[in-house]
Amino acid sequence: MNDNETDFDRFRRCAARSFARTMIVVDDEADYAESPEIPGTLKKPGRGLQKSVEGRQGDSTENKPQENINYALNAKRITDKAMDLGLICSVMRPAENETDFKKRVVKTSKFSDIVCLDWEIYKDQGNAASEMISQILEDDDKMNGRVRCIAIYTGDTTNKEILKKVMGRIPEEIREKQGMTRTDLEIRGKYGIRIICLFKSHGIQLKDSRKDNQIDEFDLPERLQDEFAKLSEGVLSNVALVTIASIRDITHQILARFSGDLDGPWFHHRATIANPEDAEEYAVNVVLSEIKGAIDIRKVGELYAGRNAIEARIREISMKQNSGTLSDKLRCNHRNAVKHHDLDLEDVIEFVVSKLPEADIKANGQSLQKNTIRGDIKPYFSSFFYENWEMAREKMDRFASLTGVRAYPGAYPGCHHSSPRWVPMLGLGTIIKPESGSKNAEYLLCLQASCDAVRIEQDGGSFIFVPLEHASEDCSNNSDHVVPILNGSDGRYNYIGLKVPKISYRAMLTITFCPSEKKVVEAERNGNPGEFVFSCSENKKYMWIADIKRRRALRAAQDLGGKLGRLGFDEFEPYRKSRS
Repeated sequence: MNDNETDFDRFRRCAARSFARTMIVVDDEADYAESPEIPGTLKKPGRGLQKSVEGRQGDSTENKPQENINYALNAKRITDKAMDLGLICSVMRPAENETDFKKRVVKTSKFSDIVCLDWEIYKDQGNAASEMISQILEDDDKMNGRVRCIAIYTGDTTNKEILKKVMGRIPEEIREKQGMTRTDLEIRGKYGIRIICLFKSHGIQLKDSRKDNQIDEFDLPERLQDEFAKLSEGVLSNVALVTIASIRDITHQILARFSGDLDGPWFHHRATIANPEDAEEYAVNVVLSEIKGAIDIRKVGELYAGRNAIEARIREISMKQNSGTLSDKLRCNHRNAVKHHDLDLEDVIEFVVSKLPEADIKANGQSLQKNTIRGDIKPYFSSFFYENWEMAREKMDRFASLTGVRAYPGAYPGCHHSSPRWVPMLGLGTIIKPESGSKNAEYLLCLQASCDAVRIEQDGGSFIFVPLEHASEDCSNNSDHVVPILNGSDGRYNYIGLKVPKISYRAMLTITFCPSEKKVVEAERNGNPGEFVFSCSENKKYMWIADIKRRRALRAAQDLGGKLGRLGFDEFEPYRKSRS
């Protein structure tokens, strides 16, 4: 571990290496022949004049007369090392006049964890590499983004503006959306993009800030795994990486369990249940339960979201907040940015690991009263881990939406929202809003029983809705549901808090919708990508906002049923028992 690494980097690296299994390398001088091990061997030039080689006796600076040097890439060394690490590595050497290789690389990158490109391909001054990077990122953007690690591995140590050219080739819209920043050696986005510039070791031995980025081709696969690890920023991202990697590991075992001779019992199940279509979802749920069981056995949560990981991550956050120095305090910031409490770092760690207590919490050496803890610490606890409360609140809204919303416009466009075969279906948990009307038009939550949302006759079916009220500006204040709303101007999401009225049964309403040929109410595309509308029998249109997760919708329906079923009658007042 170097001086800039933290204990949490061990978790980060381990998670990334369990996930990153595929990489592609593109180099016009890739060769499977054995190459000399002595750096600095002079050969017939492969691509023009380069500066002198430090490997020669006495040549230790970049100010020597220019010599010609070959930058051949030993593909066997790379693939052998990659296989030792469990990486599947494909090395591509395009022909000089080949025109389709860029399309092949872009297409293959969709299925690759790591992409590594030579900078100059047949003396093109980086045109092909920067074009491929731009196209890869554009395709990723159409899929609503993804984590993406791209490396440029070059022998051109004299060009210090490689990433400047790459950055200029990336569309401005993507740069802004991803919040990209650039240094001489790295381009980083806020949402999972990392482009790193690495240098081949044969050639001038660098002595400036680029020295750490000059590596031998044998060490390239491991270095690229470490660069990929830097995309995993926290505990939850590590858990996501290892969980998905574990699913990949157990895929074939799960497939073996669901052999073709089990179709008979499933046919029996479908033929005997009241609603045969329910068997379709049941089939998927059976597979998912097997996957969940296999993940639980591996104890992913315990290993990557347990005490050791939490402690390492909080210490790393403290170092980042204090410019690389581990502080013994963390600050709880309040909405007005004036009222705050500095708590010991060890106490904050213990609170997260063992539950936030209400006994003897000290701030600045003084014990806090219980009402201060309840009113000042608990509601704003997330702010310990961010620069201010506004940033903490935005992250809380985003997490609340992640845990409560099942689908929304633009969520997974590559999987289904842009597929002509997929449209939202009206049913339990669907949130809609009148297409026309004021900005403050009410949102409606569908509480139609699932069995009543299918097999609808052509004359239409009446769906039950309850209106949802806007919560306060702070979504954490009494919000039942936090929903992402796409901001058309920049492609990002705002989050709104919605809640069911206290006396929701008084505001219930029904709307009649006509079914499709499948006897369900399906939405229609609204022109803009990801936008859908439902048309009711009166030709009024309702925008599809989101589908909340099934259990949340069932809880809302249960609450409504409980309020409808309240028993009330006249009693002799003096003997009347108080009831809440």
